[in-house]
Amino acid sequence: MNGVEPLPDGVRLHLDIPPDLIWFRGHFPDGPVLPGVAQVAWAIAFSRKHLDFNHDPVVIERVKFLEAAPLDKTLQLDLHKAGNRVGWRLLADETVLSSGRLTFRTEWSMTPCALIPIYNHHAALERLVGTLRDQFLPVILVDDGSNAVTAETIDALAAADTQVTALRHACNQGKGAAFLTGLKAAAEAGYTHVLQIDADGQHDAGQAGLLLDLARTDEQALVSGTPAYDASVPAVRYYGRWITHLLVWLETWSRELKDSMCGYRVYPVAATLAAFASQPVGRRMDFDTEVMVRLFLSGTRVRFVPVDVRYPADGLSNFRMLRDNLRMTWLHLRLLAGMPVRLARRTAKRGSTF
Repeated sequence: MNGVEPLPDGVRLHLDIPPDLIWFRGHFPDGPVLPGVAQVAWAIAFSRKHLDFNHDPVVIERVKFLEAAPLDKTLQLDLHKAGNRVGWRLLADETVLSSGRLTFRTEWSMTPCALIPIYNHHAALERLVGTLRDQFLPVILVDDGSNAVTAETIDALAAADTQVTALRHACNQGKGAAFLTGLKAAAEAGYTHVLQIDADGQHDAGQAGLLLDLARTDEQALVSGTPAYDASVPAVRYYGRWITHLLVWLETWSRELKDSMCGYRVYPVAATLAAFASQPVGRRMDFDTEVMVRLFLSGTRVRFVPVDVRYPADGLSNFRMLRDNLRMTWLHLRLLAGMPVRLARRTAKRGSTF
C-alpha cells in the first residue's frame, strides 16, 4: 500500500502489487493472477483497519469479478461505509475490476438460505441457482414430482455444489407442499430465514439482496416483492390480480398487504412453520396468498420492496385456469367466512383498552 486518501463516506487505498505476493505462490503457471479471494480478504482487512469495525463478524453479501487485475499498475481500493455495511470496489485507472458488499455484525442472528419449489421448470434453473450462489446463499431445491429432464438438472446442480441441496416428492403435491418440505429442511439445517423464489424465471435473482436487506432490518417480518412489470405481462394476469388484492383487503380489513401473489419473498422460518401448524394453509396455487394472509392475521409484520417481474416468451406456467381459480375462490370464501369473528375480536380488544 502506498497511500490512503479520504473519501466523503470512507477511504481510497492505493495498492502496488509485488510479484512475490503470497497469493501467487504455487498457482497460475502461465503468469500471476490476483485471486478473487485475495480481493475480498483485502476489503475485509482494510475495512477493519481504516473504518474501525474491530472484530465484529462479517457477512459477504455480494461480490462481482469483472476483469483481471493488471499487476503493472497501482490499483485503487475504495471502501464506502454506510452504517454497519461497507461497499467496496477495486479499480485500475478508474476501471472497476471487482466490487462487493460486506456487513459487519455484533453477533450472528439472521442466517438465510434460498428455497426454490420446482415442477417441470429446468430451462432457467442453472442460471437462477448460479445467481443465488454468487450471492453466497445456500440453495434448497424441492423437486415436486417433475419430469425426467428437470430431475436430472436438479441432481446435477446438487452434485456440483455442496451448498445446493436437492429434495424430492415422488409425485406432484403443489407449490405450497414443496415449500413446506423445503421450509422444514431449512429449519433442521439451522437457517432462520428462507428466500423463496419461483423457478420459472419471472423474477430477477440478482435482486435477492433487496429483500434480504429489508429483512435484516426487521427479522421477525415477512418481506415480499411487489411486482414491477414490463410489457411482457399478460393483461389477464395483470388485471386479474386486482380481484385478489381487493378481496384480501376486505378479508384483512386493511390495505397493508400491497400484493399477496408475488412468489419472491423472505420468510422468517419459525413464524411460518407456526402458521402451518396452527391451521391448514393451501398447498397449491392458493399458497402464496393464504400464507401471507395467515401470517398477517397472526400478528407477523409484512413489508414490501419493488422487484422486477417479466414473463419469458418460452416460460412454462403451471397455473390451470379452471382448477386453480376454483381453489382461489374457495380460499377467499374461507377467509371471508372468518372475517366476522376476526372483526368481533378486534372490536372487543379495542373496547377493553378504554
